[in-house]
Amino acid sequence: EFQQSMELWLKKATDQAMVLPDLDMQRSGLRASRLLLKKGQLVVDFDIPVVRIVNNTEEPQTYQTKGPYSDWSTNWVLKPGKAHHFTVPFPMLYRRSEGGIEELYTLPLGADVEFRWDAENTSEKPVARLFLKSSRPKSEESNSQDQFSTSAVE
Repeated sequence: EFQQSMELWLKKATDQAMVLPDLDMQRSGLRASRLLLKKGQLVVDFDIPVVRIVNNTEEPQTYQTKGPYSDWSTNWVLKPGKAHHFTVPFPMLYRRSEGGIEELYTLPLGADVEFRWDAENTSEKPVARLFLKSSRPKSEESNSQDQFSTSAVE
């Protein structure tokens, strides 16, 4: 009876989106990537969430990152229309100084953020800032050559 209930629940789960909280393991985290019933047992696969930074401007954007056990990175340069993906099991620090604006953020596990023009900027030259996106379309696949880690050398 348990197996029938689980099979029914999993069938419903595959027909609709479900939000599962990240697994917090002290200083690192994992995100559920697959859920299935195998030989009467519920199996959950976990992966390290990917932080994605997208440049939705027409100019290259420069920034730095830092993990809890690393120094600040050298400058990352993100070309227009491109994305950087960071597979890190912890919140990642981000900083940049551009057009007189200082940004310092903690990007949570699996954050999906984008550079776009700051509509509230009143200076003569437009300034791009980093904004949190509401959700990531599932159809977007990461390109393995855009895969980075905070310790990678560009």
